Amino acid sequence: MYDKSRRLLFVLEPSHAWLFLLGCGVGLLLSMVWINVARHAPPPEFPPVKGSPPLQVD
Repeated sequence: MYDKSRRLLFVLEPSHAWLFLLGCGVGLLLSMVWINVARHAPPPEFPPVKGSPPLQVD
């Protein structure tokens, strides 16, 4: 890509596009796996509270 004075600003090579698409695909796959794992995971279990809270305001 060139600017107004015809100076080269940057070059996009085909490998850059392939790596970008590969990264998008890996990101999409990772997000789908993450959502499925989170959906099937059991909810967190909290330990039961023993006794009364330390401060009770009546």
